[in-house]
Amino acid sequence: MQKSTKPKSTTKKNIAKSTKSVKFLRDKMREADFRLVDLAEFLYISRPTAYKFIELYERGQKDKIQAKVLRLFEFIDKQEDLSRIGILRHIATINLGKQDTKESKAQKEEIIASLLKKESKTKIDFIDLLSSSEIYDAILEYLLECAKIIARPAPTQSDLEKLEPLIAFYASLNLKISLNYTIE
Repeated sequence: MQKSTKPKSTTKKNIAKSTKSVKFLRDKMREADFRLVDLAEFLYISRPTAYKFIELYERGQKDKIQAKVLRLFEFIDKQEDLSRIGILRHIATINLGKQDTKESKAQKEEIIASLLKKESKTKIDFIDLLSSSEIYDAILEYLLECAKIIARPAPTQSDLEKLEPLIAFYASLNLKISLNYTIE
């Protein structure tokens, strides 16, 4: 008996399984109001290339798909409750690591701006810096913890002590932190 020389990824069973996956992927994209045109635009690929990647995904030839596109397809496939904003956020994380050219910087800023509740050039520049540098990594965890404490209606004494360096920093800049409570 001779073994089949067909690669495993192109067997009929895998193609059928992959086709089901892709149709589900397309349905999920449609339900999230995210079209293939959007896919091409936000991933900086042409529409024909986007269609080609869908076709490759359909055939189970994932190794021939650009990594960023494959990551997005897999993200969409795995999500139970998918939204356009969720897809855009995921695309932003994929694209923020790109090297900066004038065009890619403008595109990156556009993606960041679409994620903000209110557009702010300062926030856009800072998020861009965070995505391309590790300079603030050491304090991000502290700042996230402070944000949780500030949101609490009644923080503990320990919580207030954790806020002291941040409050002092704000004071050194002649700024005030808006708190839902007063600190004695």
